Amino acid sequence: MKKITLSIMGLLLITSTLFASGSSDGKTTWFNANKKADAASYYTPTSRSSEVTYFSLSGEEITSESAEATYSLSNYGNVIKRSISGDSSVYTLLDKIYDGYILTPFEDEIAKLDKEYVGEETVDGVNCDVFSVEVALDKNLFFFGSSNSGEIIGYDSDEDDFDGSMTILIYINKESNEIVKQVATYTSLDTLPDLEIVQTTTYSSFDIDGESVTLPSTVVTEGSYKEKAGSSSVYDITSFIATENYTSYQYNKNYDHK
Repeated sequence: MKKITLSIMGLLLITSTLFASGSSDGKTTWFNANKKADAASYYTPTSRSSEVTYFSLSGEEITSESAEATYSLSNYGNVIKRSISGDSSVYTLLDKIYDGYILTPFEDEIAKLDKEYVGEETVDGVNCDVFSVEVALDKNLFFFGSSNSGEIIGYDSDEDDFDGSMTILIYINKESNEIVKQVATYTSLDTLPDLEIVQTTTYSSFDIDGESVTLPSTVVTEGSYKEKAGSSSVYDITSFIATENYTSYQYNKNYDHK
């Protein structure tokens, strides 16, 4: 009886060792997170508050503007209507970058992707697997429900390699396999001339129709871009930090953004 017990204990030890070895590269975490992110794509934000702070070339704060947006679904979820209160210029700026949809590397329509397992890191007490990802995708993928433009950004076809314009550092809960945080760096996205942004998104659990769903809750977008002024040799530089909070979502199967 002792021999059998020892054999079972030895088998459990070997199995545990193999499992730990197999999960050290984050493959299981990534696979499960992909499924969860697909399910979360069925939810549309219905409440969003945003504050944009503008800075001078020397980094001094110039002014701050804030607004709130509420969203409602119509036409069986195929149309999203938005109502803005506060300074609408906040969304005039943000709409040039994205419309509230948070792109993740789990998008089914991403044209090319290259990921590297970075290792483990603790975020707000949560043990995470961390991945660094380069992506290439259709430029319209930053917006809800947009049809493909046919123009792929993030990839240099001449060099047959990523051009480095879109990188995402994503932190995934090792236990639940939910996204905890992601830090996306985008440059030259064609939405604004010479655009450079770093967008940090924090995820939280939302209770929606009795179901717990992990979705973006806080988004901080720090960036700058330049636009040509009246003279061909003069450019206006806009530097900003946008802090946004998402407080509610609605399930919308007809508006899936895979």
